[in-house]
Amino acid sequence: MLKNGWFKMNREIFTDDIVTSDSNHLAVWCFLCANASYTTRQTRYNGKVITLRPGQLITSRRSIAAATKVDPSKVERVLKVFIEAKRVSQRTCSSSRLITILEPQSED
Repeated sequence: MLKNGWFKMNREIFTDDIVTSDSNHLAVWCFLCANASYTTRQTRYNGKVITLRPGQLITSRRSIAAATKVDPSKVERVLKVFIEAKRVSQRTCSSSRLITILEPQSED
């Protein structure tokens, strides 16, 4: 997890009813965006070396909760909402999860 630097966030985030439905949703979303990889790099996940692409991060429910001050069970519910709304996808293992921030879908 990066402890310094900056990242850009589009102002349109505030028009997203899923992400801004409450402060917990927004806090978790900001955590995901701030900690997602911005370059392609090799890392270990579930005992294997994988290629982490931009927009992906390896984290846990507890680390999100600790960083955002959101209860771990609420973090799980927020992530479920993001998955159902196709904002993120995830693969889980016993100790962590690989989360991918998905591109917004056009509303045709």
